[in-house]
Amino acid sequence: FYPQGAFPTIPKAREPMQRIRILAANAGALDGRLGEALAAHSPDIVALAGIGPAQALRIAGPRAMRAATQDWNEELGGLAILWKGSLAVASLDRFDFGQRREACGALRISFPLDGRYVAVYCAKLSSDVAAVAGQQARLAALIDSARTPTLAACEGVVTRDGERWSRCVDAWTIAQRRVITLAASEDAGFAVHRAFGLAPGSLSVDRRSQAGPLWHCSEEFSVYETRSIALSGAPEHLVRTATLSLRASAADENVAIAL
Repeated sequence: FYPQGAFPTIPKAREPMQRIRILAANAGALDGRLGEALAAHSPDIVALAGIGPAQALRIAGPRAMRAATQDWNEELGGLAILWKGSLAVASLDRFDFGQRREACGALRISFPLDGRYVAVYCAKLSSDVAAVAGQQARLAALIDSARTPTLAACEGVVTRDGERWSRCVDAWTIAQRRVITLAASEDAGFAVHRAFGLAPGSLSVDRRSQAGPLWHCSEEFSVYETRSIALSGAPEHLVRTATLSLRASAADENVAIAL
């Protein structure tokens, strides 16, 4: 017997959320070694700093990927986002942070994933301490003003004592599993200190972004694994990967079927 107006319900079985793998690096600093990382990890999305449009297309073409670029008339000074052709990118935006002497700005794409639109940024901030705070605030405003799931690969971001600079958090810090891959003959202690952002003489400042772009993600994501990868010949410039998926939305979690 059921109370008047009530019906038995069963939870609707949810399909598993789609996992994607993302990779970020400074292509210019890796001196041609990026290919081995792409081959080893087969990312769905790649965010690159220190790269020109021609090089981005040379990387994307053989891998059946598409590319968006932002260039400041410097062959190795631009940004690029690459993605697998199966992702239907819906929009592309470019932002210039106004530094005449240095390539600084952000590139953004968006695409649908599990019924929601995801924004992906690739950003490079100035090495000038006086300019980086304003640029970082502008990037945070772009991210925070759009309440959509967001991934951001950022080079040059500075944080102190783990403080949040936007609604996105460092994917490395919230991952369920963290992996450090050493280059041949690399000092393990130094690699661990670098991966966790421990810089001699300045433990309160996160300096990992100086070794290449860091992935940040909004709270809509679950991060299963992140990797900090050093390649032979350029161990001081890291490749960062993350495997993640969107969290099920509150609406999905409470769907029921009336019998």
